[in-house]
Amino acid sequence: MTMNDNGLPVVFYDACIGCGACARACPRDIIEMHPLEHKIFNYCRNKDKGAVARKICKVSCIACGLCVKDCAVEGGIEMIDNLAVINHDKCPQDDQPTKRCPTKCILFGEEEKMTKEAYYASLPKQAV
Repeated sequence: MTMNDNGLPVVFYDACIGCGACARACPRDIIEMHPLEHKIFNYCRNKDKGAVARKICKVSCIACGLCVKDCAVEGGIEMIDNLAVINHDKCPQDDQPTKRCPTKCILFGEEEKMTKEAYYASLPKQAV
């Protein structure tokens, strides 16, 4: 694992054994371990309100609530402390809640692919 230019962790999936040491060691508590069957993730951990969060990171959750409205099951995604929290036991593992996310902090798919998408979404437009 390494940190990208935005200070976000980048996982080397070929080397990862799923031990969780990175999550336990993270001083900012931004790394979570998930089973492989989880396919929808919020890549943001910033609990600041929208404008403040966006100044820190371009892919911050702005608590717009679109994902909550778009999730097929009530309680599948909840807004807690300005952050979309996915209840994987309830939320269908489909892409519906991710389609209207204005910051692309919530993504659906294979985690390695999504990590790359989140990284590129966080870069300034001229860098992509």
